[in-house]
Amino acid sequence: MKKPLVHIIILNWNGKEDTIECINSVKKIDYPNYKIILVDNGSTDNSVKVFKKKYPSIKIIKNKENLGYAEGNNVGIRYALKNKADYVLILNNDTVVDKHFLTELVKVAESDDEIGIVGPKVYNYGTNKIQFLGIKNLFWNLVLYRKVVGRNKEDKGQFDYFTDVDFVAGCSTLIKSKVMRKVGLFDKELFLYCEDVDFFIRAKKKGYQLKVAPDSHIWHKGSATSKKVSGFVRYYIARNNFIFVKRYFNLIQNSLFIAKYIFIKTPIISAYLLIKEKDFKAFKDYLRGIFAGINYLFTGKIREY
Repeated sequence: MKKPLVHIIILNWNGKEDTIECINSVKKIDYPNYKIILVDNGSTDNSVKVFKKKYPSIKIIKNKENLGYAEGNNVGIRYALKNKADYVLILNNDTVVDKHFLTELVKVAESDDEIGIVGPKVYNYGTNKIQFLGIKNLFWNLVLYRKVVGRNKEDKGQFDYFTDVDFVAGCSTLIKSKVMRKVGLFDKELFLYCEDVDFFIRAKKKGYQLKVAPDSHIWHKGSATSKKVSGFVRYYIARNNFIFVKRYFNLIQNSLFIAKYIFIKTPIISAYLLIKEKDFKAFKDYLRGIFAGINYLFTGKIREY
C-alpha cells in the first residue's frame, strides 16, 4: 500500500550550516514517500546559491525578505497543499533526525482519523537527554509555570506513555493537510513565537487530537537562528505572550498572567539582560515587547517590531 505523501518544510534564515546538516539527515530516512521543500527567508549569507549547487533536486523557494517564522513556513505550506501533500511536516533547520522518525510519526497519525497533529520525542542535540515531549494544560505550563515532562532527563523509556498532549514540539510537527485546510495556516501577525501554540489551540477547537509518537526521535540544537538576534526575539516573546493569553484565556487568567509577568518575570529577565548579559538593546526590546503586549490587551491592535 502506498504511503501518504509528506512535504517536509525546512525554513532557512542565514543558517546554511545547520540547514545542510538537517537535510543530510532527512535524506537518510526510511520513509519512502516524501519531498523536501526548502524555504529561504531572505537570507543574506549566500545560502540559496549554496543550496542550489548542493541540492539540485530539492524544491527551493526564495522569499525576498524575512517574512518571519510563521509566514515563512506558510509559503512552504501553501506550496505543499497545492502539490497534493497528504501531510505537511514543519521541521526546524537546527534539527537532526533519526532514520525512522517520519515512519513513526505517520504511523501514529494514520492510526486514528481524529489525530490531526503529531510530534516526536525531542532530545538535546548530541545527547540522550529529553528536551521536549509535550505539554498538557497550556495556561499553567506555558504562561505561569513552564514544566516540560522529562526535561533534561536521560531517556530510559519512562515517558513513553506520555502521548496525549495539548502542545507538541514546534521544531518538528506533522500535520494532516485536511487540518490545515480546515483550521487555516499559522498566524503571520505573530511573526515569531507562539504561532505553533496558537495553531494547536485552533486545531483542538475543531476537534483534532494532538499526539506524541514516542518511537520518533530527533535532536534539536534549540533557537540556533534566534540566538543571533537576541533583542528582536525578546520583543516577540514578550509581545506574543500577551496576545496569546488575551485570545484564549479568561479575565481571571489574564490578571494572574499580568501580575506574574510584571512583578516576577520582568524583574528577573531585566536583571539577567542588564547584569549578566550586559545587553541594553535586548533589555529595551524586551520592554518594548511588554508595552506592545499591554497595548494589545486594551486595543486589540498588534504592533510590529
